[in-house]
Amino acid sequence: LERLYVLVFLISIVSTVFGPALASAVPLIVQRSQLTTANAFLQSTTNIGVLLGPAMSGLGIALIGAQNVLYVDAATFLVSALFLLPIRVRDSRTVKGLDVLATPVMQDMMVGFRFVFLQHRVVFALMITAVLYNLAISAFVFLLPVVAKELLQVGPMELGWLWSALGIGMLAASIWLARTPQGTFQDRIGKIGRSLAIGGIAVCALGLIQTPVLFSTFLLIVIIGGSTSLFYPVVWAMLQEVTPEHLLGRVFTTFSVGGMASAMVGMAGFGWAADTLGPAVSLIGIGLLLLLTAMVTVQVSRRGHVVSPAVA
Repeated sequence: LERLYVLVFLISIVSTVFGPALASAVPLIVQRSQLTTANAFLQSTTNIGVLLGPAMSGLGIALIGAQNVLYVDAATFLVSALFLLPIRVRDSRTVKGLDVLATPVMQDMMVGFRFVFLQHRVVFALMITAVLYNLAISAFVFLLPVVAKELLQVGPMELGWLWSALGIGMLAASIWLARTPQGTFQDRIGKIGRSLAIGGIAVCALGLIQTPVLFSTFLLIVIIGGSTSLFYPVVWAMLQEVTPEHLLGRVFTTFSVGGMASAMVGMAGFGWAADTLGPAVSLIGIGLLLLLTAMVTVQVSRRGHVVSPAVA
């Protein structure tokens, strides 16, 4: 069991590094007008993995055993690395003082913190919305098994359907986003606000259900998955536009750290609320927090921030 803990810890570290690196590479591969589409496609592939992964692992465990499935899983990391080899990114522009690339990790993080919190109003506003979003959505995903058992009174099979409904909604929304024009900053931030408002109302409705009906619950979960999954592809695209190329990794790492911290707070806080006040109250709180996030995004849009091209 100790080895498994170490393995999960190492995978978490690698995944934490991979996420910001991948997001930083996107603007070096596609044109600026294609950023939202590219991020939406990336998220859609993740959603497909979320949908198919559990089913494939369950089938694999039944056929070849859990240990052999872990070996297959390890091989998929190698295959993923091989697919990265033919990808070519354009050379980033030369940065004055290239010795910054060799600075310590903590100093790199401080550079990212200064850019996010002190130097760019748009990025700071996006950071606030990302923190609120992660507080809510991480708590919802964390509490879904509890909600299924105690509030909806369904078993493991029905819980699997609910997870599938969440993934279906996320996948459908990602595909729709990839096929729509990118639009202006106000258009995109308004799109986030409307989708989060719909998601917040759906979460509140789920918490207010008195007599659970599986079909209506399934539909609400699809709506929640679809409405909340639009956030990061749009936000990533705006960050990729306004951040200088030599700061992309630092800024996305800052967002990753803030997202993980707020996610832990959200899971702990709403988990306590579910234990103390009940899962229905916790769901309503999550829904209200999503509505608050939508209101914040509307205020950001009304301020008339303009996303200007990044200058390295």
